[in-house]
Amino acid sequence: MQNSPMLISIKDPAGQYQFINKTFESLFGLEQSAVIGKTDTQIFPETIAVIFEKMHFDVLHKKSRVEAEERITSAISNIGLRLFVIRSMTNTVRSGRFAARRLILTNAGNWTSRKN
Repeated sequence: MQNSPMLISIKDPAGQYQFINKTFESLFGLEQSAVIGKTDTQIFPETIAVIFEKMHFDVLHKKSRVEAEERITSAISNIGLRLFVIRSMTNTVRSGRFAARRLILTNAGNWTSRKN
């Protein structure tokens, strides 16, 4: 997951990031240490936070995979306008004798060049 060309993140049900990959870091110009444990509204401008929060909310309440095509631009890393296909899904992870944890996995592919 770390070296995937797709943006990948994992959040807990409260919306706090538990993992981001290198593509996420480079695309948004954010380091993992600045993201882990924070929510979308704590790290992104409102225009981006709203997109990711809606995906998170939808997947939690529908309890099924959610897919969207979104145009995202960011002043954080000057990415310009990019088109992403974003997929979010929920998964329950069991770790030995510990209680199961529900996590939300999101991946996004940059489709900008495919749509132009």
